Amino acid sequence: MIPWLNHLLREKGWGDFLFKQLTRPSIIRLFLKKICGSSLIDEKLWAYSCLTTQQVNAEHAPLCFLSGIMFSKDIHTVYEKIQRPVLMIHGQKGDFKDYSNMSNTSCQAHWEIHSLPTDALPYFEMLEQYLQIQLSFVKRNCAPTPI
Repeated sequence: MIPWLNHLLREKGWGDFLFKQLTRPSIIRLFLKKICGSSLIDEKLWAYSCLTTQQVNAEHAPLCFLSGIMFSKDIHTVYEKIQRPVLMIHGQKGDFKDYSNMSNTSCQAHWEIHSLPTDALPYFEMLEQYLQIQLSFVKRNCAPTPI
């Protein structure tokens, strides 16, 4: 995290300006292309993404992303403290595909990691396989609650 940048982005002016620039439809389309690793993007996802930028307080997540608040150098220590079963499904294409550091956590018995030959949003390209992985995980790890 860069505290001074976070403070600057929270000031009226800079943060508003950057948020408006980052949430232009053409920029959202460009970002989705990076996520997908292709110029083919889901048009409904693009339209929905544009719509979400118009919601109250929508600026918080992008500004936190820019200032580095959303990233933690010690995230592995946080992950290692999780005692419940964890399922991680990720794609192999696009700009957000390097999960090599997950090997630090995946060696733990309660972590289950699946890599699919998709973009960063595998449920768009391989919905059935994605859901099968989830259902299998839930069946193995979640006991039904009595009524």
